[in-house]
Amino acid sequence: MIAVSDNTSATELYRHVGDVGLSRLATRAKMRRFDVFGGSGTARVTAADLARFFARIDELTPARYRPYVRRLLSSVVAAQAWGIPEVSRPQWRTFFKGGWRKTSRGNLVHQVARLERGRLSVAIAVLTDGNPNDAYGRATVQGIAGRLLGG
Repeated sequence: MIAVSDNTSATELYRHVGDVGLSRLATRAKMRRFDVFGGSGTARVTAADLARFFARIDELTPARYRPYVRRLLSSVVAAQAWGIPEVSRPQWRTFFKGGWRKTSRGNLVHQVARLERGRLSVAIAVLTDGNPNDAYGRATVQGIAGRLLGG
């Protein structure tokens, strides 16, 4: 579900941890406005909360799984490596996850990343909705990331 996004895997993971497990993780990550109610697709989150989560992802991940998680988040397939990684690489080591789907407003396109360069780490989250199409949303994410990173 990380290297290649797919809703089936996300749903299976949700069935395993449920609302309670996701809410506990959100609390540990110091997410302030996270909410979920009955399915992985019902989660409500802010860009600030996703950035908080990615900023703390190493400390939230048990040490024995940390290399695996970091490898997954840095090896997303090329077709899904749009937006932030297009702007951040190769200057930054980039760990990221994106999400997209149709909504009543149009197309929702989200992406969150942890960027590392030497001792410096930065977390970025860009959430969009109401895009006329997926390409527009991806271009928006890329444009915002470029402005944030000075590119």
